[in-house]
Amino acid sequence: MKLFVRVFFTVLVCAALLAPQAAVFAQDSGPACTDQNPAACPQEPGPNSMDAQASTNLKLAYSKTLKGGYVAHGVSMRNTGYGTITVNDVPAGAKVAKAFLLWSLVGPAKMAGFYYNKGKINGSAITGSLVGTGSNPRWLVDGYGMPPIYAFRADVTSRMIKGGNGTYNLTGFASGITDGRDPFNGIFTAPLLDGATLIIIYSQTEGPLTTVKIYNGATTTGGGKPQNLHLAVTGINTGEISGLTKSTFIVAEGQDYIDDAGGLFFDTNMGVIWDGHSVLNGLGGIWDGGNFLDVHTVDLTYLVTPPENDFWFTVNSVQDGVTWIGQVVSYASGNQDSDGDKLKDAWELFGTSGDYLPGYGADPLHKDLFVEADYMTGHDHLIAYDYLRDIVNVFADAPINNPDGTTGINIHIDTGGAAYGQPAGTYAEFNLGGGNGVTEDTYLGTTNAYGEYDWTDFQAIKDDNFSYYRQGVFHYMIFAHNLASSMGGTSGISRNGWPDSTFAKGATDFIVSMGSWPSMGYQDEREGTFTHELGHNLGLRHGGNDHTNWKPNYLSVMNYYYQTWGVYRDGLWQYDYSRIAPSLNESSLNETTGLGAIAAGYGLRWYCPSLDDDWFSSVYAPVDWNCDRSTGGTVRADINGDGRFTALNTQNNWASITFAGGGGIGTLADYGTTGLSMNALMLTKPTGCLTYEDAAEFAEHRFFTDEP
Repeated sequence: MKLFVRVFFTVLVCAALLAPQAAVFAQDSGPACTDQNPAACPQEPGPNSMDAQASTNLKLAYSKTLKGGYVAHGVSMRNTGYGTITVNDVPAGAKVAKAFLLWSLVGPAKMAGFYYNKGKINGSAITGSLVGTGSNPRWLVDGYGMPPIYAFRADVTSRMIKGGNGTYNLTGFASGITDGRDPFNGIFTAPLLDGATLIIIYSQTEGPLTTVKIYNGATTTGGGKPQNLHLAVTGINTGEISGLTKSTFIVAEGQDYIDDAGGLFFDTNMGVIWDGHSVLNGLGGIWDGGNFLDVHTVDLTYLVTPPENDFWFTVNSVQDGVTWIGQVVSYASGNQDSDGDKLKDAWELFGTSGDYLPGYGADPLHKDLFVEADYMTGHDHLIAYDYLRDIVNVFADAPINNPDGTTGINIHIDTGGAAYGQPAGTYAEFNLGGGNGVTEDTYLGTTNAYGEYDWTDFQAIKDDNFSYYRQGVFHYMIFAHNLASSMGGTSGISRNGWPDSTFAKGATDFIVSMGSWPSMGYQDEREGTFTHELGHNLGLRHGGNDHTNWKPNYLSVMNYYYQTWGVYRDGLWQYDYSRIAPSLNESSLNETTGLGAIAAGYGLRWYCPSLDDDWFSSVYAPVDWNCDRSTGGTVRADINGDGRFTALNTQNNWASITFAGGGGIGTLADYGTTGLSMNALMLTKPTGCLTYEDAAEFAEHRFFTDEP
């Protein structure tokens, strides 16, 4: 066993105060304490002491920059020779780019019947390379004195389960005892196997561009050896804003002699200590004295303050002896947009000059969308809380992949905490420091000589109420009464541009204006219109791949057929964007197949010219396209009511949205006091807006099925 355990109890008490620890910090040239600057060295041992200048012999074994990252997990195998590692944190959809197994043991150079570099993973044999030989970490091994400690590494990429996640059974590793007895029972038969650590580097299409480095070797500290060792990881590109950064310490021979022994992570409250409690042993538990292996992964994201050229990692042991086996580090620039929402990683990690986005729930690995919603106060034009929550749920359920391995978009709507029937400050989740009431006006602006909506009055309100610091992050909208007097009961409008190539790039402003609708728009109609106009800001059209409206097969709230009463899917009305893109040809409509199997679970509406009316079906097939009350064969019918017989193509909206907001989102330039966005002076070419007269024509059939 380790030599110092045999000494007096008072020494053991000291061990609790001087427990083996780790440190990490980033700087330009290394710790201030150097041989040339001894005055800067603390008198007591510690991470910044003179001893910390002893460099470890860990060598760079792997370095790769890729879209993705890494995970690391370990298992102790003392007195078993076997153990299990379970991996469940590789993001969904990722692929294994590379994988290594790192293990160590104490024993003489050669022993009959033992191959230190051999083992099996899930039954497949592996052979490792010797990556380091360290001095004995104070173990008296029966019959061999104090032999060295060896570290091995094997490339196990070909042994990985698809996707990386799963259970890895390690067997057949060299161990003097394999019956699982307590290693602190006084029998120390070589070789003394410590354990193994599995490091998986993964790639993913949606992942952040990350540099992963692995250092390995075997350097012992403590127990008469240098008390502190450091490793300099150089070549780090953190000259600009920093992004996601983490590191994993892999240290063998860690033990716990006193309950609740403390630990220290330099300048933080994170515990990184070599007590043998961070991984399980081959029996699935922890020995009373520790498991001889510690694998600690720590988040360094908020410790990096650029510009930095390198990281310094320090392993410290005063009384006990531990062996530093490996160090994994990954880092990324905060200047990138890992999740594709046009918001830089650093903004979502640290906030911007105007808003603390992390406090709102922003995540650099999960798409975020921000909307500030102001509202006229003469009438209650707001959406009720439950309907605001439904919008949040619709976006959360979006079939869009994220680097964190989940799907969906986190939409953050800032009404100042107000909702229909409830004043500002009522709902914390919708109170992001903006969103407020504005003066009621029957008409929010006018039209120009071409009948186009003029955004001048809207812009004046925006300038007074919307911080220009938010220009690069938030969409801005107003719940208004009406648009212009000449626009009738138009439900709303997006400040999107023209030609179509510009429209597809999106916008940042929109209006919901249902003051002339019955009840100023019922709550579900307000929800649908909000989602519809926001969709235009996201580059979505009325017809999917074009601006042709009323397509029965365009199953999206962007379609007037579905804007105010939702898309019928799985027996529910849902204010959703399209998830599929079925095509139809009005000259050849198959009534038996209807929308096709791709639309299973959907219902639909279509126009019947012979009756000048709209029909609804709760199923995707069969469909009575020509409304003759029979289904079968192929017919010709004008099912979108435009007087023509054309091909009706659509679009998967969720796969087509843009987060750029016409170039306004993702740029935090100083716009000055005017707060003008990219499209501020651009008048919108009319693309057709839903009026309450249009809605009333088919609203009466909303809850009927298969009846004209």
